[in-house]
Amino acid sequence: MAQLITNVFENGNTEMGYAAANDIKDCRGFTSGYIGFTTGTNDAYAVVQQYGKKKHNNPFKRYLKELERLSSYQFNDPRRADTSKLHGFANVWGKAACNDPLFVQTQLDVGHAMYLKPALKYAASVGVQSNLGKALFYGKLLLHGAIDHILTHYQLSLF
Repeated sequence: MAQLITNVFENGNTEMGYAAANDIKDCRGFTSGYIGFTTGTNDAYAVVQQYGKKKHNNPFKRYLKELERLSSYQFNDPRRADTSKLHGFANVWGKAACNDPLFVQTQLDVGHAMYLKPALKYAASVGVQSNLGKALFYGKLLLHGAIDHILTHYQLSLF
């Protein structure tokens, strides 16, 4: 349910927005997929990397170096919002989501690994048991992120 609510906030309706990809001018680059993975906060890069591990002919291959470059900046660096070298990224994202169930599954896998599983662990660590409470932790991680070193730890240990 928390994922559906997030999708509504990200994409404006209850249809899962796996193919959505736009630069919404929020200083995070392209906002993509059902939970708003962004090119400026590393999570779109994580989706593209994981998809490439599963897909022999990765259509995002040409964007990997640029996504890596954007991810090398500190989180408060405005250069992370740069989409000038990501020409066609939104179209490739949309096409992959519409044509390849593996890409949709990759979005779900990355979303769970980076946000849902850590949120459930955080909630449990402070005794939160209600679904609403768990959803609040999930929303917090999605919208505000975790401490950089914790998020990096989860990226490395859950994939």
